[in-house]
Amino acid sequence: MGFGDGSLRLRRNERPVLRFAPPGALCGRRFPAPAARCVAGAAGHCSAASIGVALPPRAGRDSPRLVQAERARAPPGREARRGRRVRRARARPAGTKRSLVPGGHRAFLERAGTIRCVPEARDELAAHVPAVGRRSPHSRDGRRLMRGRLMAYRIGKALGLFSLSRFLTRRKLRILAYHGAELCDEGRFSPSMFIRADTLAARIELLRRRYPVLPLGEAVRRLKDGTLPPCAVAITIDDGFHSTAAIAVPLLRAARLPATVYVTTYYVQRDVPVFRLAMQYCFWKTRSALLDIAKLGTGEGTVALDTDAGKFEIAWELINYGELHLDEKGRTTLLEATAAQLGVDLAPLLHHRFLHLMTPEEVRAAASTIDVQLHTHRHRFPDDPLQVRAEIEENRKALAPLVHRPLVHLCYPSGFWSKAFFPALAAAGIETATTCEGGLNGPDIHPYALQRFFDGEHITALEFEAELSGFPELLRVIASWLGRARPRVHIDEADRRRGYPAGHGRTVLERCAPTKVPA
Repeated sequence: MGFGDGSLRLRRNERPVLRFAPPGALCGRRFPAPAARCVAGAAGHCSAASIGVALPPRAGRDSPRLVQAERARAPPGREARRGRRVRRARARPAGTKRSLVPGGHRAFLERAGTIRCVPEARDELAAHVPAVGRRSPHSRDGRRLMRGRLMAYRIGKALGLFSLSRFLTRRKLRILAYHGAELCDEGRFSPSMFIRADTLAARIELLRRRYPVLPLGEAVRRLKDGTLPPCAVAITIDDGFHSTAAIAVPLLRAARLPATVYVTTYYVQRDVPVFRLAMQYCFWKTRSALLDIAKLGTGEGTVALDTDAGKFEIAWELINYGELHLDEKGRTTLLEATAAQLGVDLAPLLHHRFLHLMTPEEVRAAASTIDVQLHTHRHRFPDDPLQVRAEIEENRKALAPLVHRPLVHLCYPSGFWSKAFFPALAAAGIETATTCEGGLNGPDIHPYALQRFFDGEHITALEFEAELSGFPELLRVIASWLGRARPRVHIDEADRRRGYPAGHGRTVLERCAPTKVPA
């Protein structure tokens, strides 16, 4: 899944549509070219909005980051009340402007008739993104929903419903998904992507003791012919981070459990950190309140970093600028200059390689014990079926010298998939393809639309046990019977998508004509 919160509420019988949005498209502006001047105030400073920033990946209506940013609009010393919580607005550095669009992000989106997307970073090599159609766990509604879900799981387990669920869903395949393990502090940076080694070891031990774990290809084949063992599990790991080779593979080897690792090969061939993740990490790590963009060669003026929302706005504009206008050397230079401005030491990141992918030698060593498979070369899924096939073939060509087995299993990058591309996948010799949609897989599931459960440090042991038992699946079935299930996002031939020239970018969820959506 993916390299990129917001809450999403859809009315019944209303279908969401995913499309790519160019940088700054929601604000009607683009990030300036290197020679362009930033629109600055008289004091020589500029706001995040003045350089054409795109909306941040985490700016939901109830998200504490947006709430905190909106509180900052109050005069210094004025208290802003939100429910029972009272906080004093943070003072803004002198000479800087507010980084929020007039009326706040939600008001802007409502005026534009557009709803902010929610690309998730369980995904994605795009960290900090909740799943489409889910509330942010950091929002007030999200925390309330999480507490209610955990309470339901405790009651269900005490009443023996986990055991009943295992029996009722015993013929369905469970596919687990991971991204990377924690080597330094990246687990706090993105707990949905990086899981601690001891947590992963506990998960593996539970699987070894209680569930039959099969290779993905064998599991899907036996699912179709009806010989799947009860409650069978397949393990998948996306992207191919260095921590997969350093931590996950040794743990799986010690437990003698099979797994499939989907490797995207662009960064395998280049010994540099994933640019967009490294940029986001720098803005997460910094304690600086100002960023002088003149020293980055991307404009003039000073940008305030007094809110988390403002930080991620600027981070995403720099990411979009680097991916659209610079080559790999230029992106590395921009990352180093930004880190220096933010006071972030890149030495630990480069030394421990926790945002790097595996090297070719590490891929070759891992392939001796686990199944290394396809994840596209540049971690993108173009609109054109011919380009999709080209991405797969380039990915296969890079992996073939390192992996001496058929490369026939694919993971959709960032979870974007379409039924329209199934013929192209078949022509490319793909046997199975996994999505980022949650759920169990029955015998009627299409092999190019396999569903998975994304585990991470943000998932409690109780939630993990519940998902393996199939209890949430039964709750989803009951909810669909009651007509309350949230719609799942399927991208089909009628959906509209638009990509960057480089195939990068966040997504926008927009409303369309009411149609029936699969529950």
